[in-house]
Amino acid sequence: MIRAGRDVVDRLQIAALADMSPSVAAKRKPWNATGHPAPITTYRPTNGRPQMWDKEQAEAFAAGQPVPQLPDQDSPDDLLDRFEAAELAGMTPVAWESAYHQGRFPSDDDRLGVPMWHRRTVEAIRDNPPAFKKPKGPTGNRQRRSQELEQRIRELLHEPGPRLSDPDIAQRLGVHVNTVFKHRTRIEAAEQAPAPASE
Repeated sequence: MIRAGRDVVDRLQIAALADMSPSVAAKRKPWNATGHPAPITTYRPTNGRPQMWDKEQAEAFAAGQPVPQLPDQDSPDDLLDRFEAAELAGMTPVAWESAYHQGRFPSDDDRLGVPMWHRRTVEAIRDNPPAFKKPKGPTGNRQRRSQELEQRIRELLHEPGPRLSDPDIAQRLGVHVNTVFKHRTRIEAAEQAPAPASE
């Protein structure tokens, strides 16, 4: 959960706060140092779903200052991940994810490539589940932007010269590396799919 008004960092950003390269941080794991604040995510980290820490807490630890406590009062503006949202709504994470991809539960925010929902949104869904309808308005705009971003990533992947890495593409486009990873995986899967047999 990301408490209202807070921001987050991932392992790459913690490495930067500790003045370590990503490769050195992968060995030393500064996020496991004694006294380091605990992650605010409860799920197991995977590609496209990174572990997150409260930014203010991580910065304080890196500066050798006392780590501030997180707010302990729930707020309508708290941001929940799909596991937390599903639990609050009384659903399984799989059912929540399916409804999200169908356009029934559009996310309110995106942190480090991970879709998030405000507590008030989840409570409204729990109390009055929306009927399925074709996405439109802001949701449709998000889908269009996602499609446009995927096209830009596809173009960069096919640029002449050495193949760009995910961090290179993320820097060029001003997006998070996990966002690039998700789109690149989908692009490569589509390009590797066998062509339909001709009659």
